[in-house]
Amino acid sequence: MEIQEQYQEDSNSITHSPYYGCTIQVGSKAHMSYEGVLDGISINKDRIFLKNVRVKANIIDSS
Repeated sequence: MEIQEQYQEDSNSITHSPYYGCTIQVGSKAHMSYEGVLDGISINKDRIFLKNVRVKANIIDSS
């Protein structure tokens, strides 16, 4: 529920993008890969909001 509440708080500060509705894949600092539909980008462009998110796989660090 915390994610939904955070999204609602930030929904007034979301920029517009032609990529809304596109499926994107992102990697996290924890080496996890996520795929979802882009639903929003914060005005500061430091957060993205995805819907229908799936964890794809662990990203293997070759270093």
